[in-house]
Amino acid sequence: MHPHAVKMWNDRGELIGVHRGLCKGELTCCVMDNRQLKLFIGNSDGKIFTINIKNGAKMNKFQKHKHMVTDLLYWRS
Repeated sequence: MHPHAVKMWNDRGELIGVHRGLCKGELTCCVMDNRQLKLFIGNSDGKIFTINIKNGAKMNKFQKHKHMVTDLLYWRS
């Protein structure tokens, strides 16, 4: 992850995708869901959102936090 882009590599280390311009704040952390279809991203503005890994489309937004998001954990129920 880069402060303003998410880069995706395959298991051979080849770059397979780059998603830029996802938000105004810097990207600070991310975690993938168990099916490896969604990426949950936190940023320096306290926002958390979900994108589709294949095309970078935003899927969900969550309640904004007062401070920067520094860590995310995906909990499968």
